[in-house]
Amino acid sequence: MTRAQDVRIANDGHVAVTDIGDPDDQDLSGTFNVVAPAGTPVIEYEFDANIWECSITENGRYAATATHNPDRSAYIFNIESGDLVTKFETPNLNAPTQEFGTIDGEIVLYLLDGDERYRAIDLDGNTVWKSRDLQKQDRIDQLLDSSERADLEEAIDLLEEVYELSDDQNRKKSIANRLADTHWRLSKNIRKDEGDTDAWWSHLNQAKQYYYEIVSWYDGKKGVAKVERKQAKYHLKEGNEEAALQLLESISELEDEYDVQLLTDADKKKIENLS
Repeated sequence: MTRAQDVRIANDGHVAVTDIGDPDDQDLSGTFNVVAPAGTPVIEYEFDANIWECSITENGRYAATATHNPDRSAYIFNIESGDLVTKFETPNLNAPTQEFGTIDGEIVLYLLDGDERYRAIDLDGNTVWKSRDLQKQDRIDQLLDSSERADLEEAIDLLEEVYELSDDQNRKKSIANRLADTHWRLSKNIRKDEGDTDAWWSHLNQAKQYYYEIVSWYDGKKGVAKVERKQAKYHLKEGNEEAALQLLESISELEDEYDVQLLTDADKKKIENLS
C-alpha cells in the first residue's frame, strides 16, 4: 500500500482502505483494499480513476468505494467472495461519500451529496430511496423532456412548473430564457392565425417579462428590444404615437445602460420623427 486515504473497520475486524497512490504520480488511479482480521488481503481492486472515501458494513460482509471523473461510479464488493457485486454510475456526484444502512431489513448503500443523503441503492444497483432534492431534479428532467415534444401552449405550462421548482438561479434564468422564447413564438403564431388579439398581446408581455429576468444576458436585452419594437409598431398602427415613442425610448435606454447596440436605423428614425 502506497498512501492510505480513508480507513473503515467493521465490527468483525475486516478493514477497508482506499490507497490513493504516489503523490508524484499524475495518472488517474487508486486501489481499494479490504483486509481480513488476520491480515490476509481479501480484495485489491485497481481503478483507472481517483478514489477517496470508502465504507464497510458493520458485520464485515460488504464494502464500497466511489470514483472521481471520468468514471464517476459507486462500487459494492462482497467481502466473503471478493467479488464486485454492483457498479452504479453517479454522473451528478463526483466520488460521493458512502454509508451502508438498511431499508426494510435489506442492506443498502447511501450516496451522499455533501453531508446529506442523496440516494440509496441496493446490492443489485437498484435505487430504493431518493432525497427530496433528487426527486425534484427527476421531476425537472421529466418536465424538460416533455416540453421538447409538446406544443407551445403545453410547453409553457411545463416550463413554468420547472421555473417554480428550480432553486438554482442559473437554472432559473435558463428556464426564463426558454419561457420567453416560447411565449414569443406563440405570440407570432396567434397573430398569424387570429390577428392582433388580446391573447397575442398577453404572450408578448409575458415574453418581455421573462426576457427582463435575463436582461443581464445579451439574449435578454435583444429579446426585450424585439418585443418592445413589435409593440411600438402596433401602437403606431393604432395611432398611439406617445405609447410607441415610450417603447422605442425604452429600447434606447436599455442600449445606453448596457452599452450594446439594440436600436435599428428604422428605430432611430421613428424616435426622431416622433420626438
